[in-house]
Amino acid sequence: MEVLKSEITSDETRRSRSVFIKAAAIVLTVLMVLGAIPAFSAYADDSAPSSIAARGAAVVDAETGELLWGKSADTRMAPASMTKMMTAFVVLDAINKGEYTLDSEVPVSATTALFSRTGTWSNVPLSAGRTYTVRSLLYAMMVESACGASRALAEFTSGSESAFVNRMNSTASSLGLDAVFYDSYGGSSKNQITPRSVARLGRALVLYHPEILTFTSTPSIVWDGVTHGNTNRFVRGTWSANGATVDGLKTGTTTAAGRCLCTSSYAGGRRVITVVMKESNAADQYNDSADLISYGLSHAEPYDQNDMVSGFSDVNKNQWFASAVKTMSDNDIMDGVTSYLFNPDSQITRATVAQLLYNYDGKPYIYSISGFSDTSSTAWYAPAVTWCKIAGVAYGSPDGSFGPDDNITREEMVSMVYRYLVNRGVISGNSQADLSVYSDSGDVDAYASDAMAWAVSNGFISGTSEGTLDPRAYTTRAQTAQFMSRVVSSLS
Repeated sequence: MEVLKSEITSDETRRSRSVFIKAAAIVLTVLMVLGAIPAFSAYADDSAPSSIAARGAAVVDAETGELLWGKSADTRMAPASMTKMMTAFVVLDAINKGEYTLDSEVPVSATTALFSRTGTWSNVPLSAGRTYTVRSLLYAMMVESACGASRALAEFTSGSESAFVNRMNSTASSLGLDAVFYDSYGGSSKNQITPRSVARLGRALVLYHPEILTFTSTPSIVWDGVTHGNTNRFVRGTWSANGATVDGLKTGTTTAAGRCLCTSSYAGGRRVITVVMKESNAADQYNDSADLISYGLSHAEPYDQNDMVSGFSDVNKNQWFASAVKTMSDNDIMDGVTSYLFNPDSQITRATVAQLLYNYDGKPYIYSISGFSDTSSTAWYAPAVTWCKIAGVAYGSPDGSFGPDDNITREEMVSMVYRYLVNRGVISGNSQADLSVYSDSGDVDAYASDAMAWAVSNGFISGTSEGTLDPRAYTTRAQTAQFMSRVVSSLS
């Protein structure tokens, strides 16, 4: 797929381009040695790229996950062989879970062997009845963009490509990507993903599976005696990235997708992920990417993979809530919304607060699930919400409902924690804090006044701005983690 048969240029054209590229590479090398151009060409000012020909593009800081620049960054487009990045993520995840190893032998079905030899897509030839290691197929998939290797890995991992695609889509959802996949190799134009999500996928690969860079930075492989060059010309050294080092990740080309490229690059201790989609020619594909790399590296934060907290790609150790998230996660009190995401800025629900208090109490066994009129006995939060009623932590509304999916306010959250500690005899419940110093103290509901006074007097919460408590504002997951970590730490 990297090159459709109908898009293959003539031998004469290829030779001419090859001579030009090699000559350009030699001139570039000489200039760098002589100091005529810097080793890394940083953006001269803070102006964003203005002449990117790609229909969609994105630049993401690998350290923070921040989108530094984008063009139609949230518009879904066909990714072509960049789809294989998701295939690689799922395969490497399976290895981490102990399902197999890089050295496991992969059998090839007759159908996949035939598919690898049709000549329609980028491929290395596979033979039915012969086995190949997972490692070798990953090299073929990420260097040569071998579509047959992708299908062989999919069948090996999940039994069939369709089952593997389900796993791809489930993983994409867990990573918070705006994407949908219909195959493992990128041939279908129904595969759709936004430029921002491609960049986030690239960042996730580098964060969770940094070994991917061993594969994607390899200039060429030899398969059955034939040398196959990396489809990424930055990696092959036939195109300059303005002095930055590019160590992956993936190209993609089909008629529907145009020319696409996702790069991982670094310079000066910083790393960025860039994406261009729907380019019309190779010159724009690489020149635009080089410009985006320069811009990104000029604006990115210093990169350290170890700055990720508790395995959440959206929590960095330098953020104000990082230590609180770590405390909650390490003590199995508060989980992420998925294995990869904490979603610190999203508002937290009443059911989630009930669950974290239930977790803190040791998840006592609930003999029968009952309680509120709007809580299903089969819901994930059913034991926690039932426990909340039994323990006197939450009373619900006069109509007998709990509102498990409702966002919770600051005073509601504090009140639930306060009731739990009082009912367990951990605190006396006698707080003397004067809330009148806050201009909006009158907004505190009567039921929550003692709880809010307790939280303020112990420094567990403070005003949201000078002189205000904002008791009825919805609280975020990060704010909840911060509040609970302070409470837990004070009691330990």
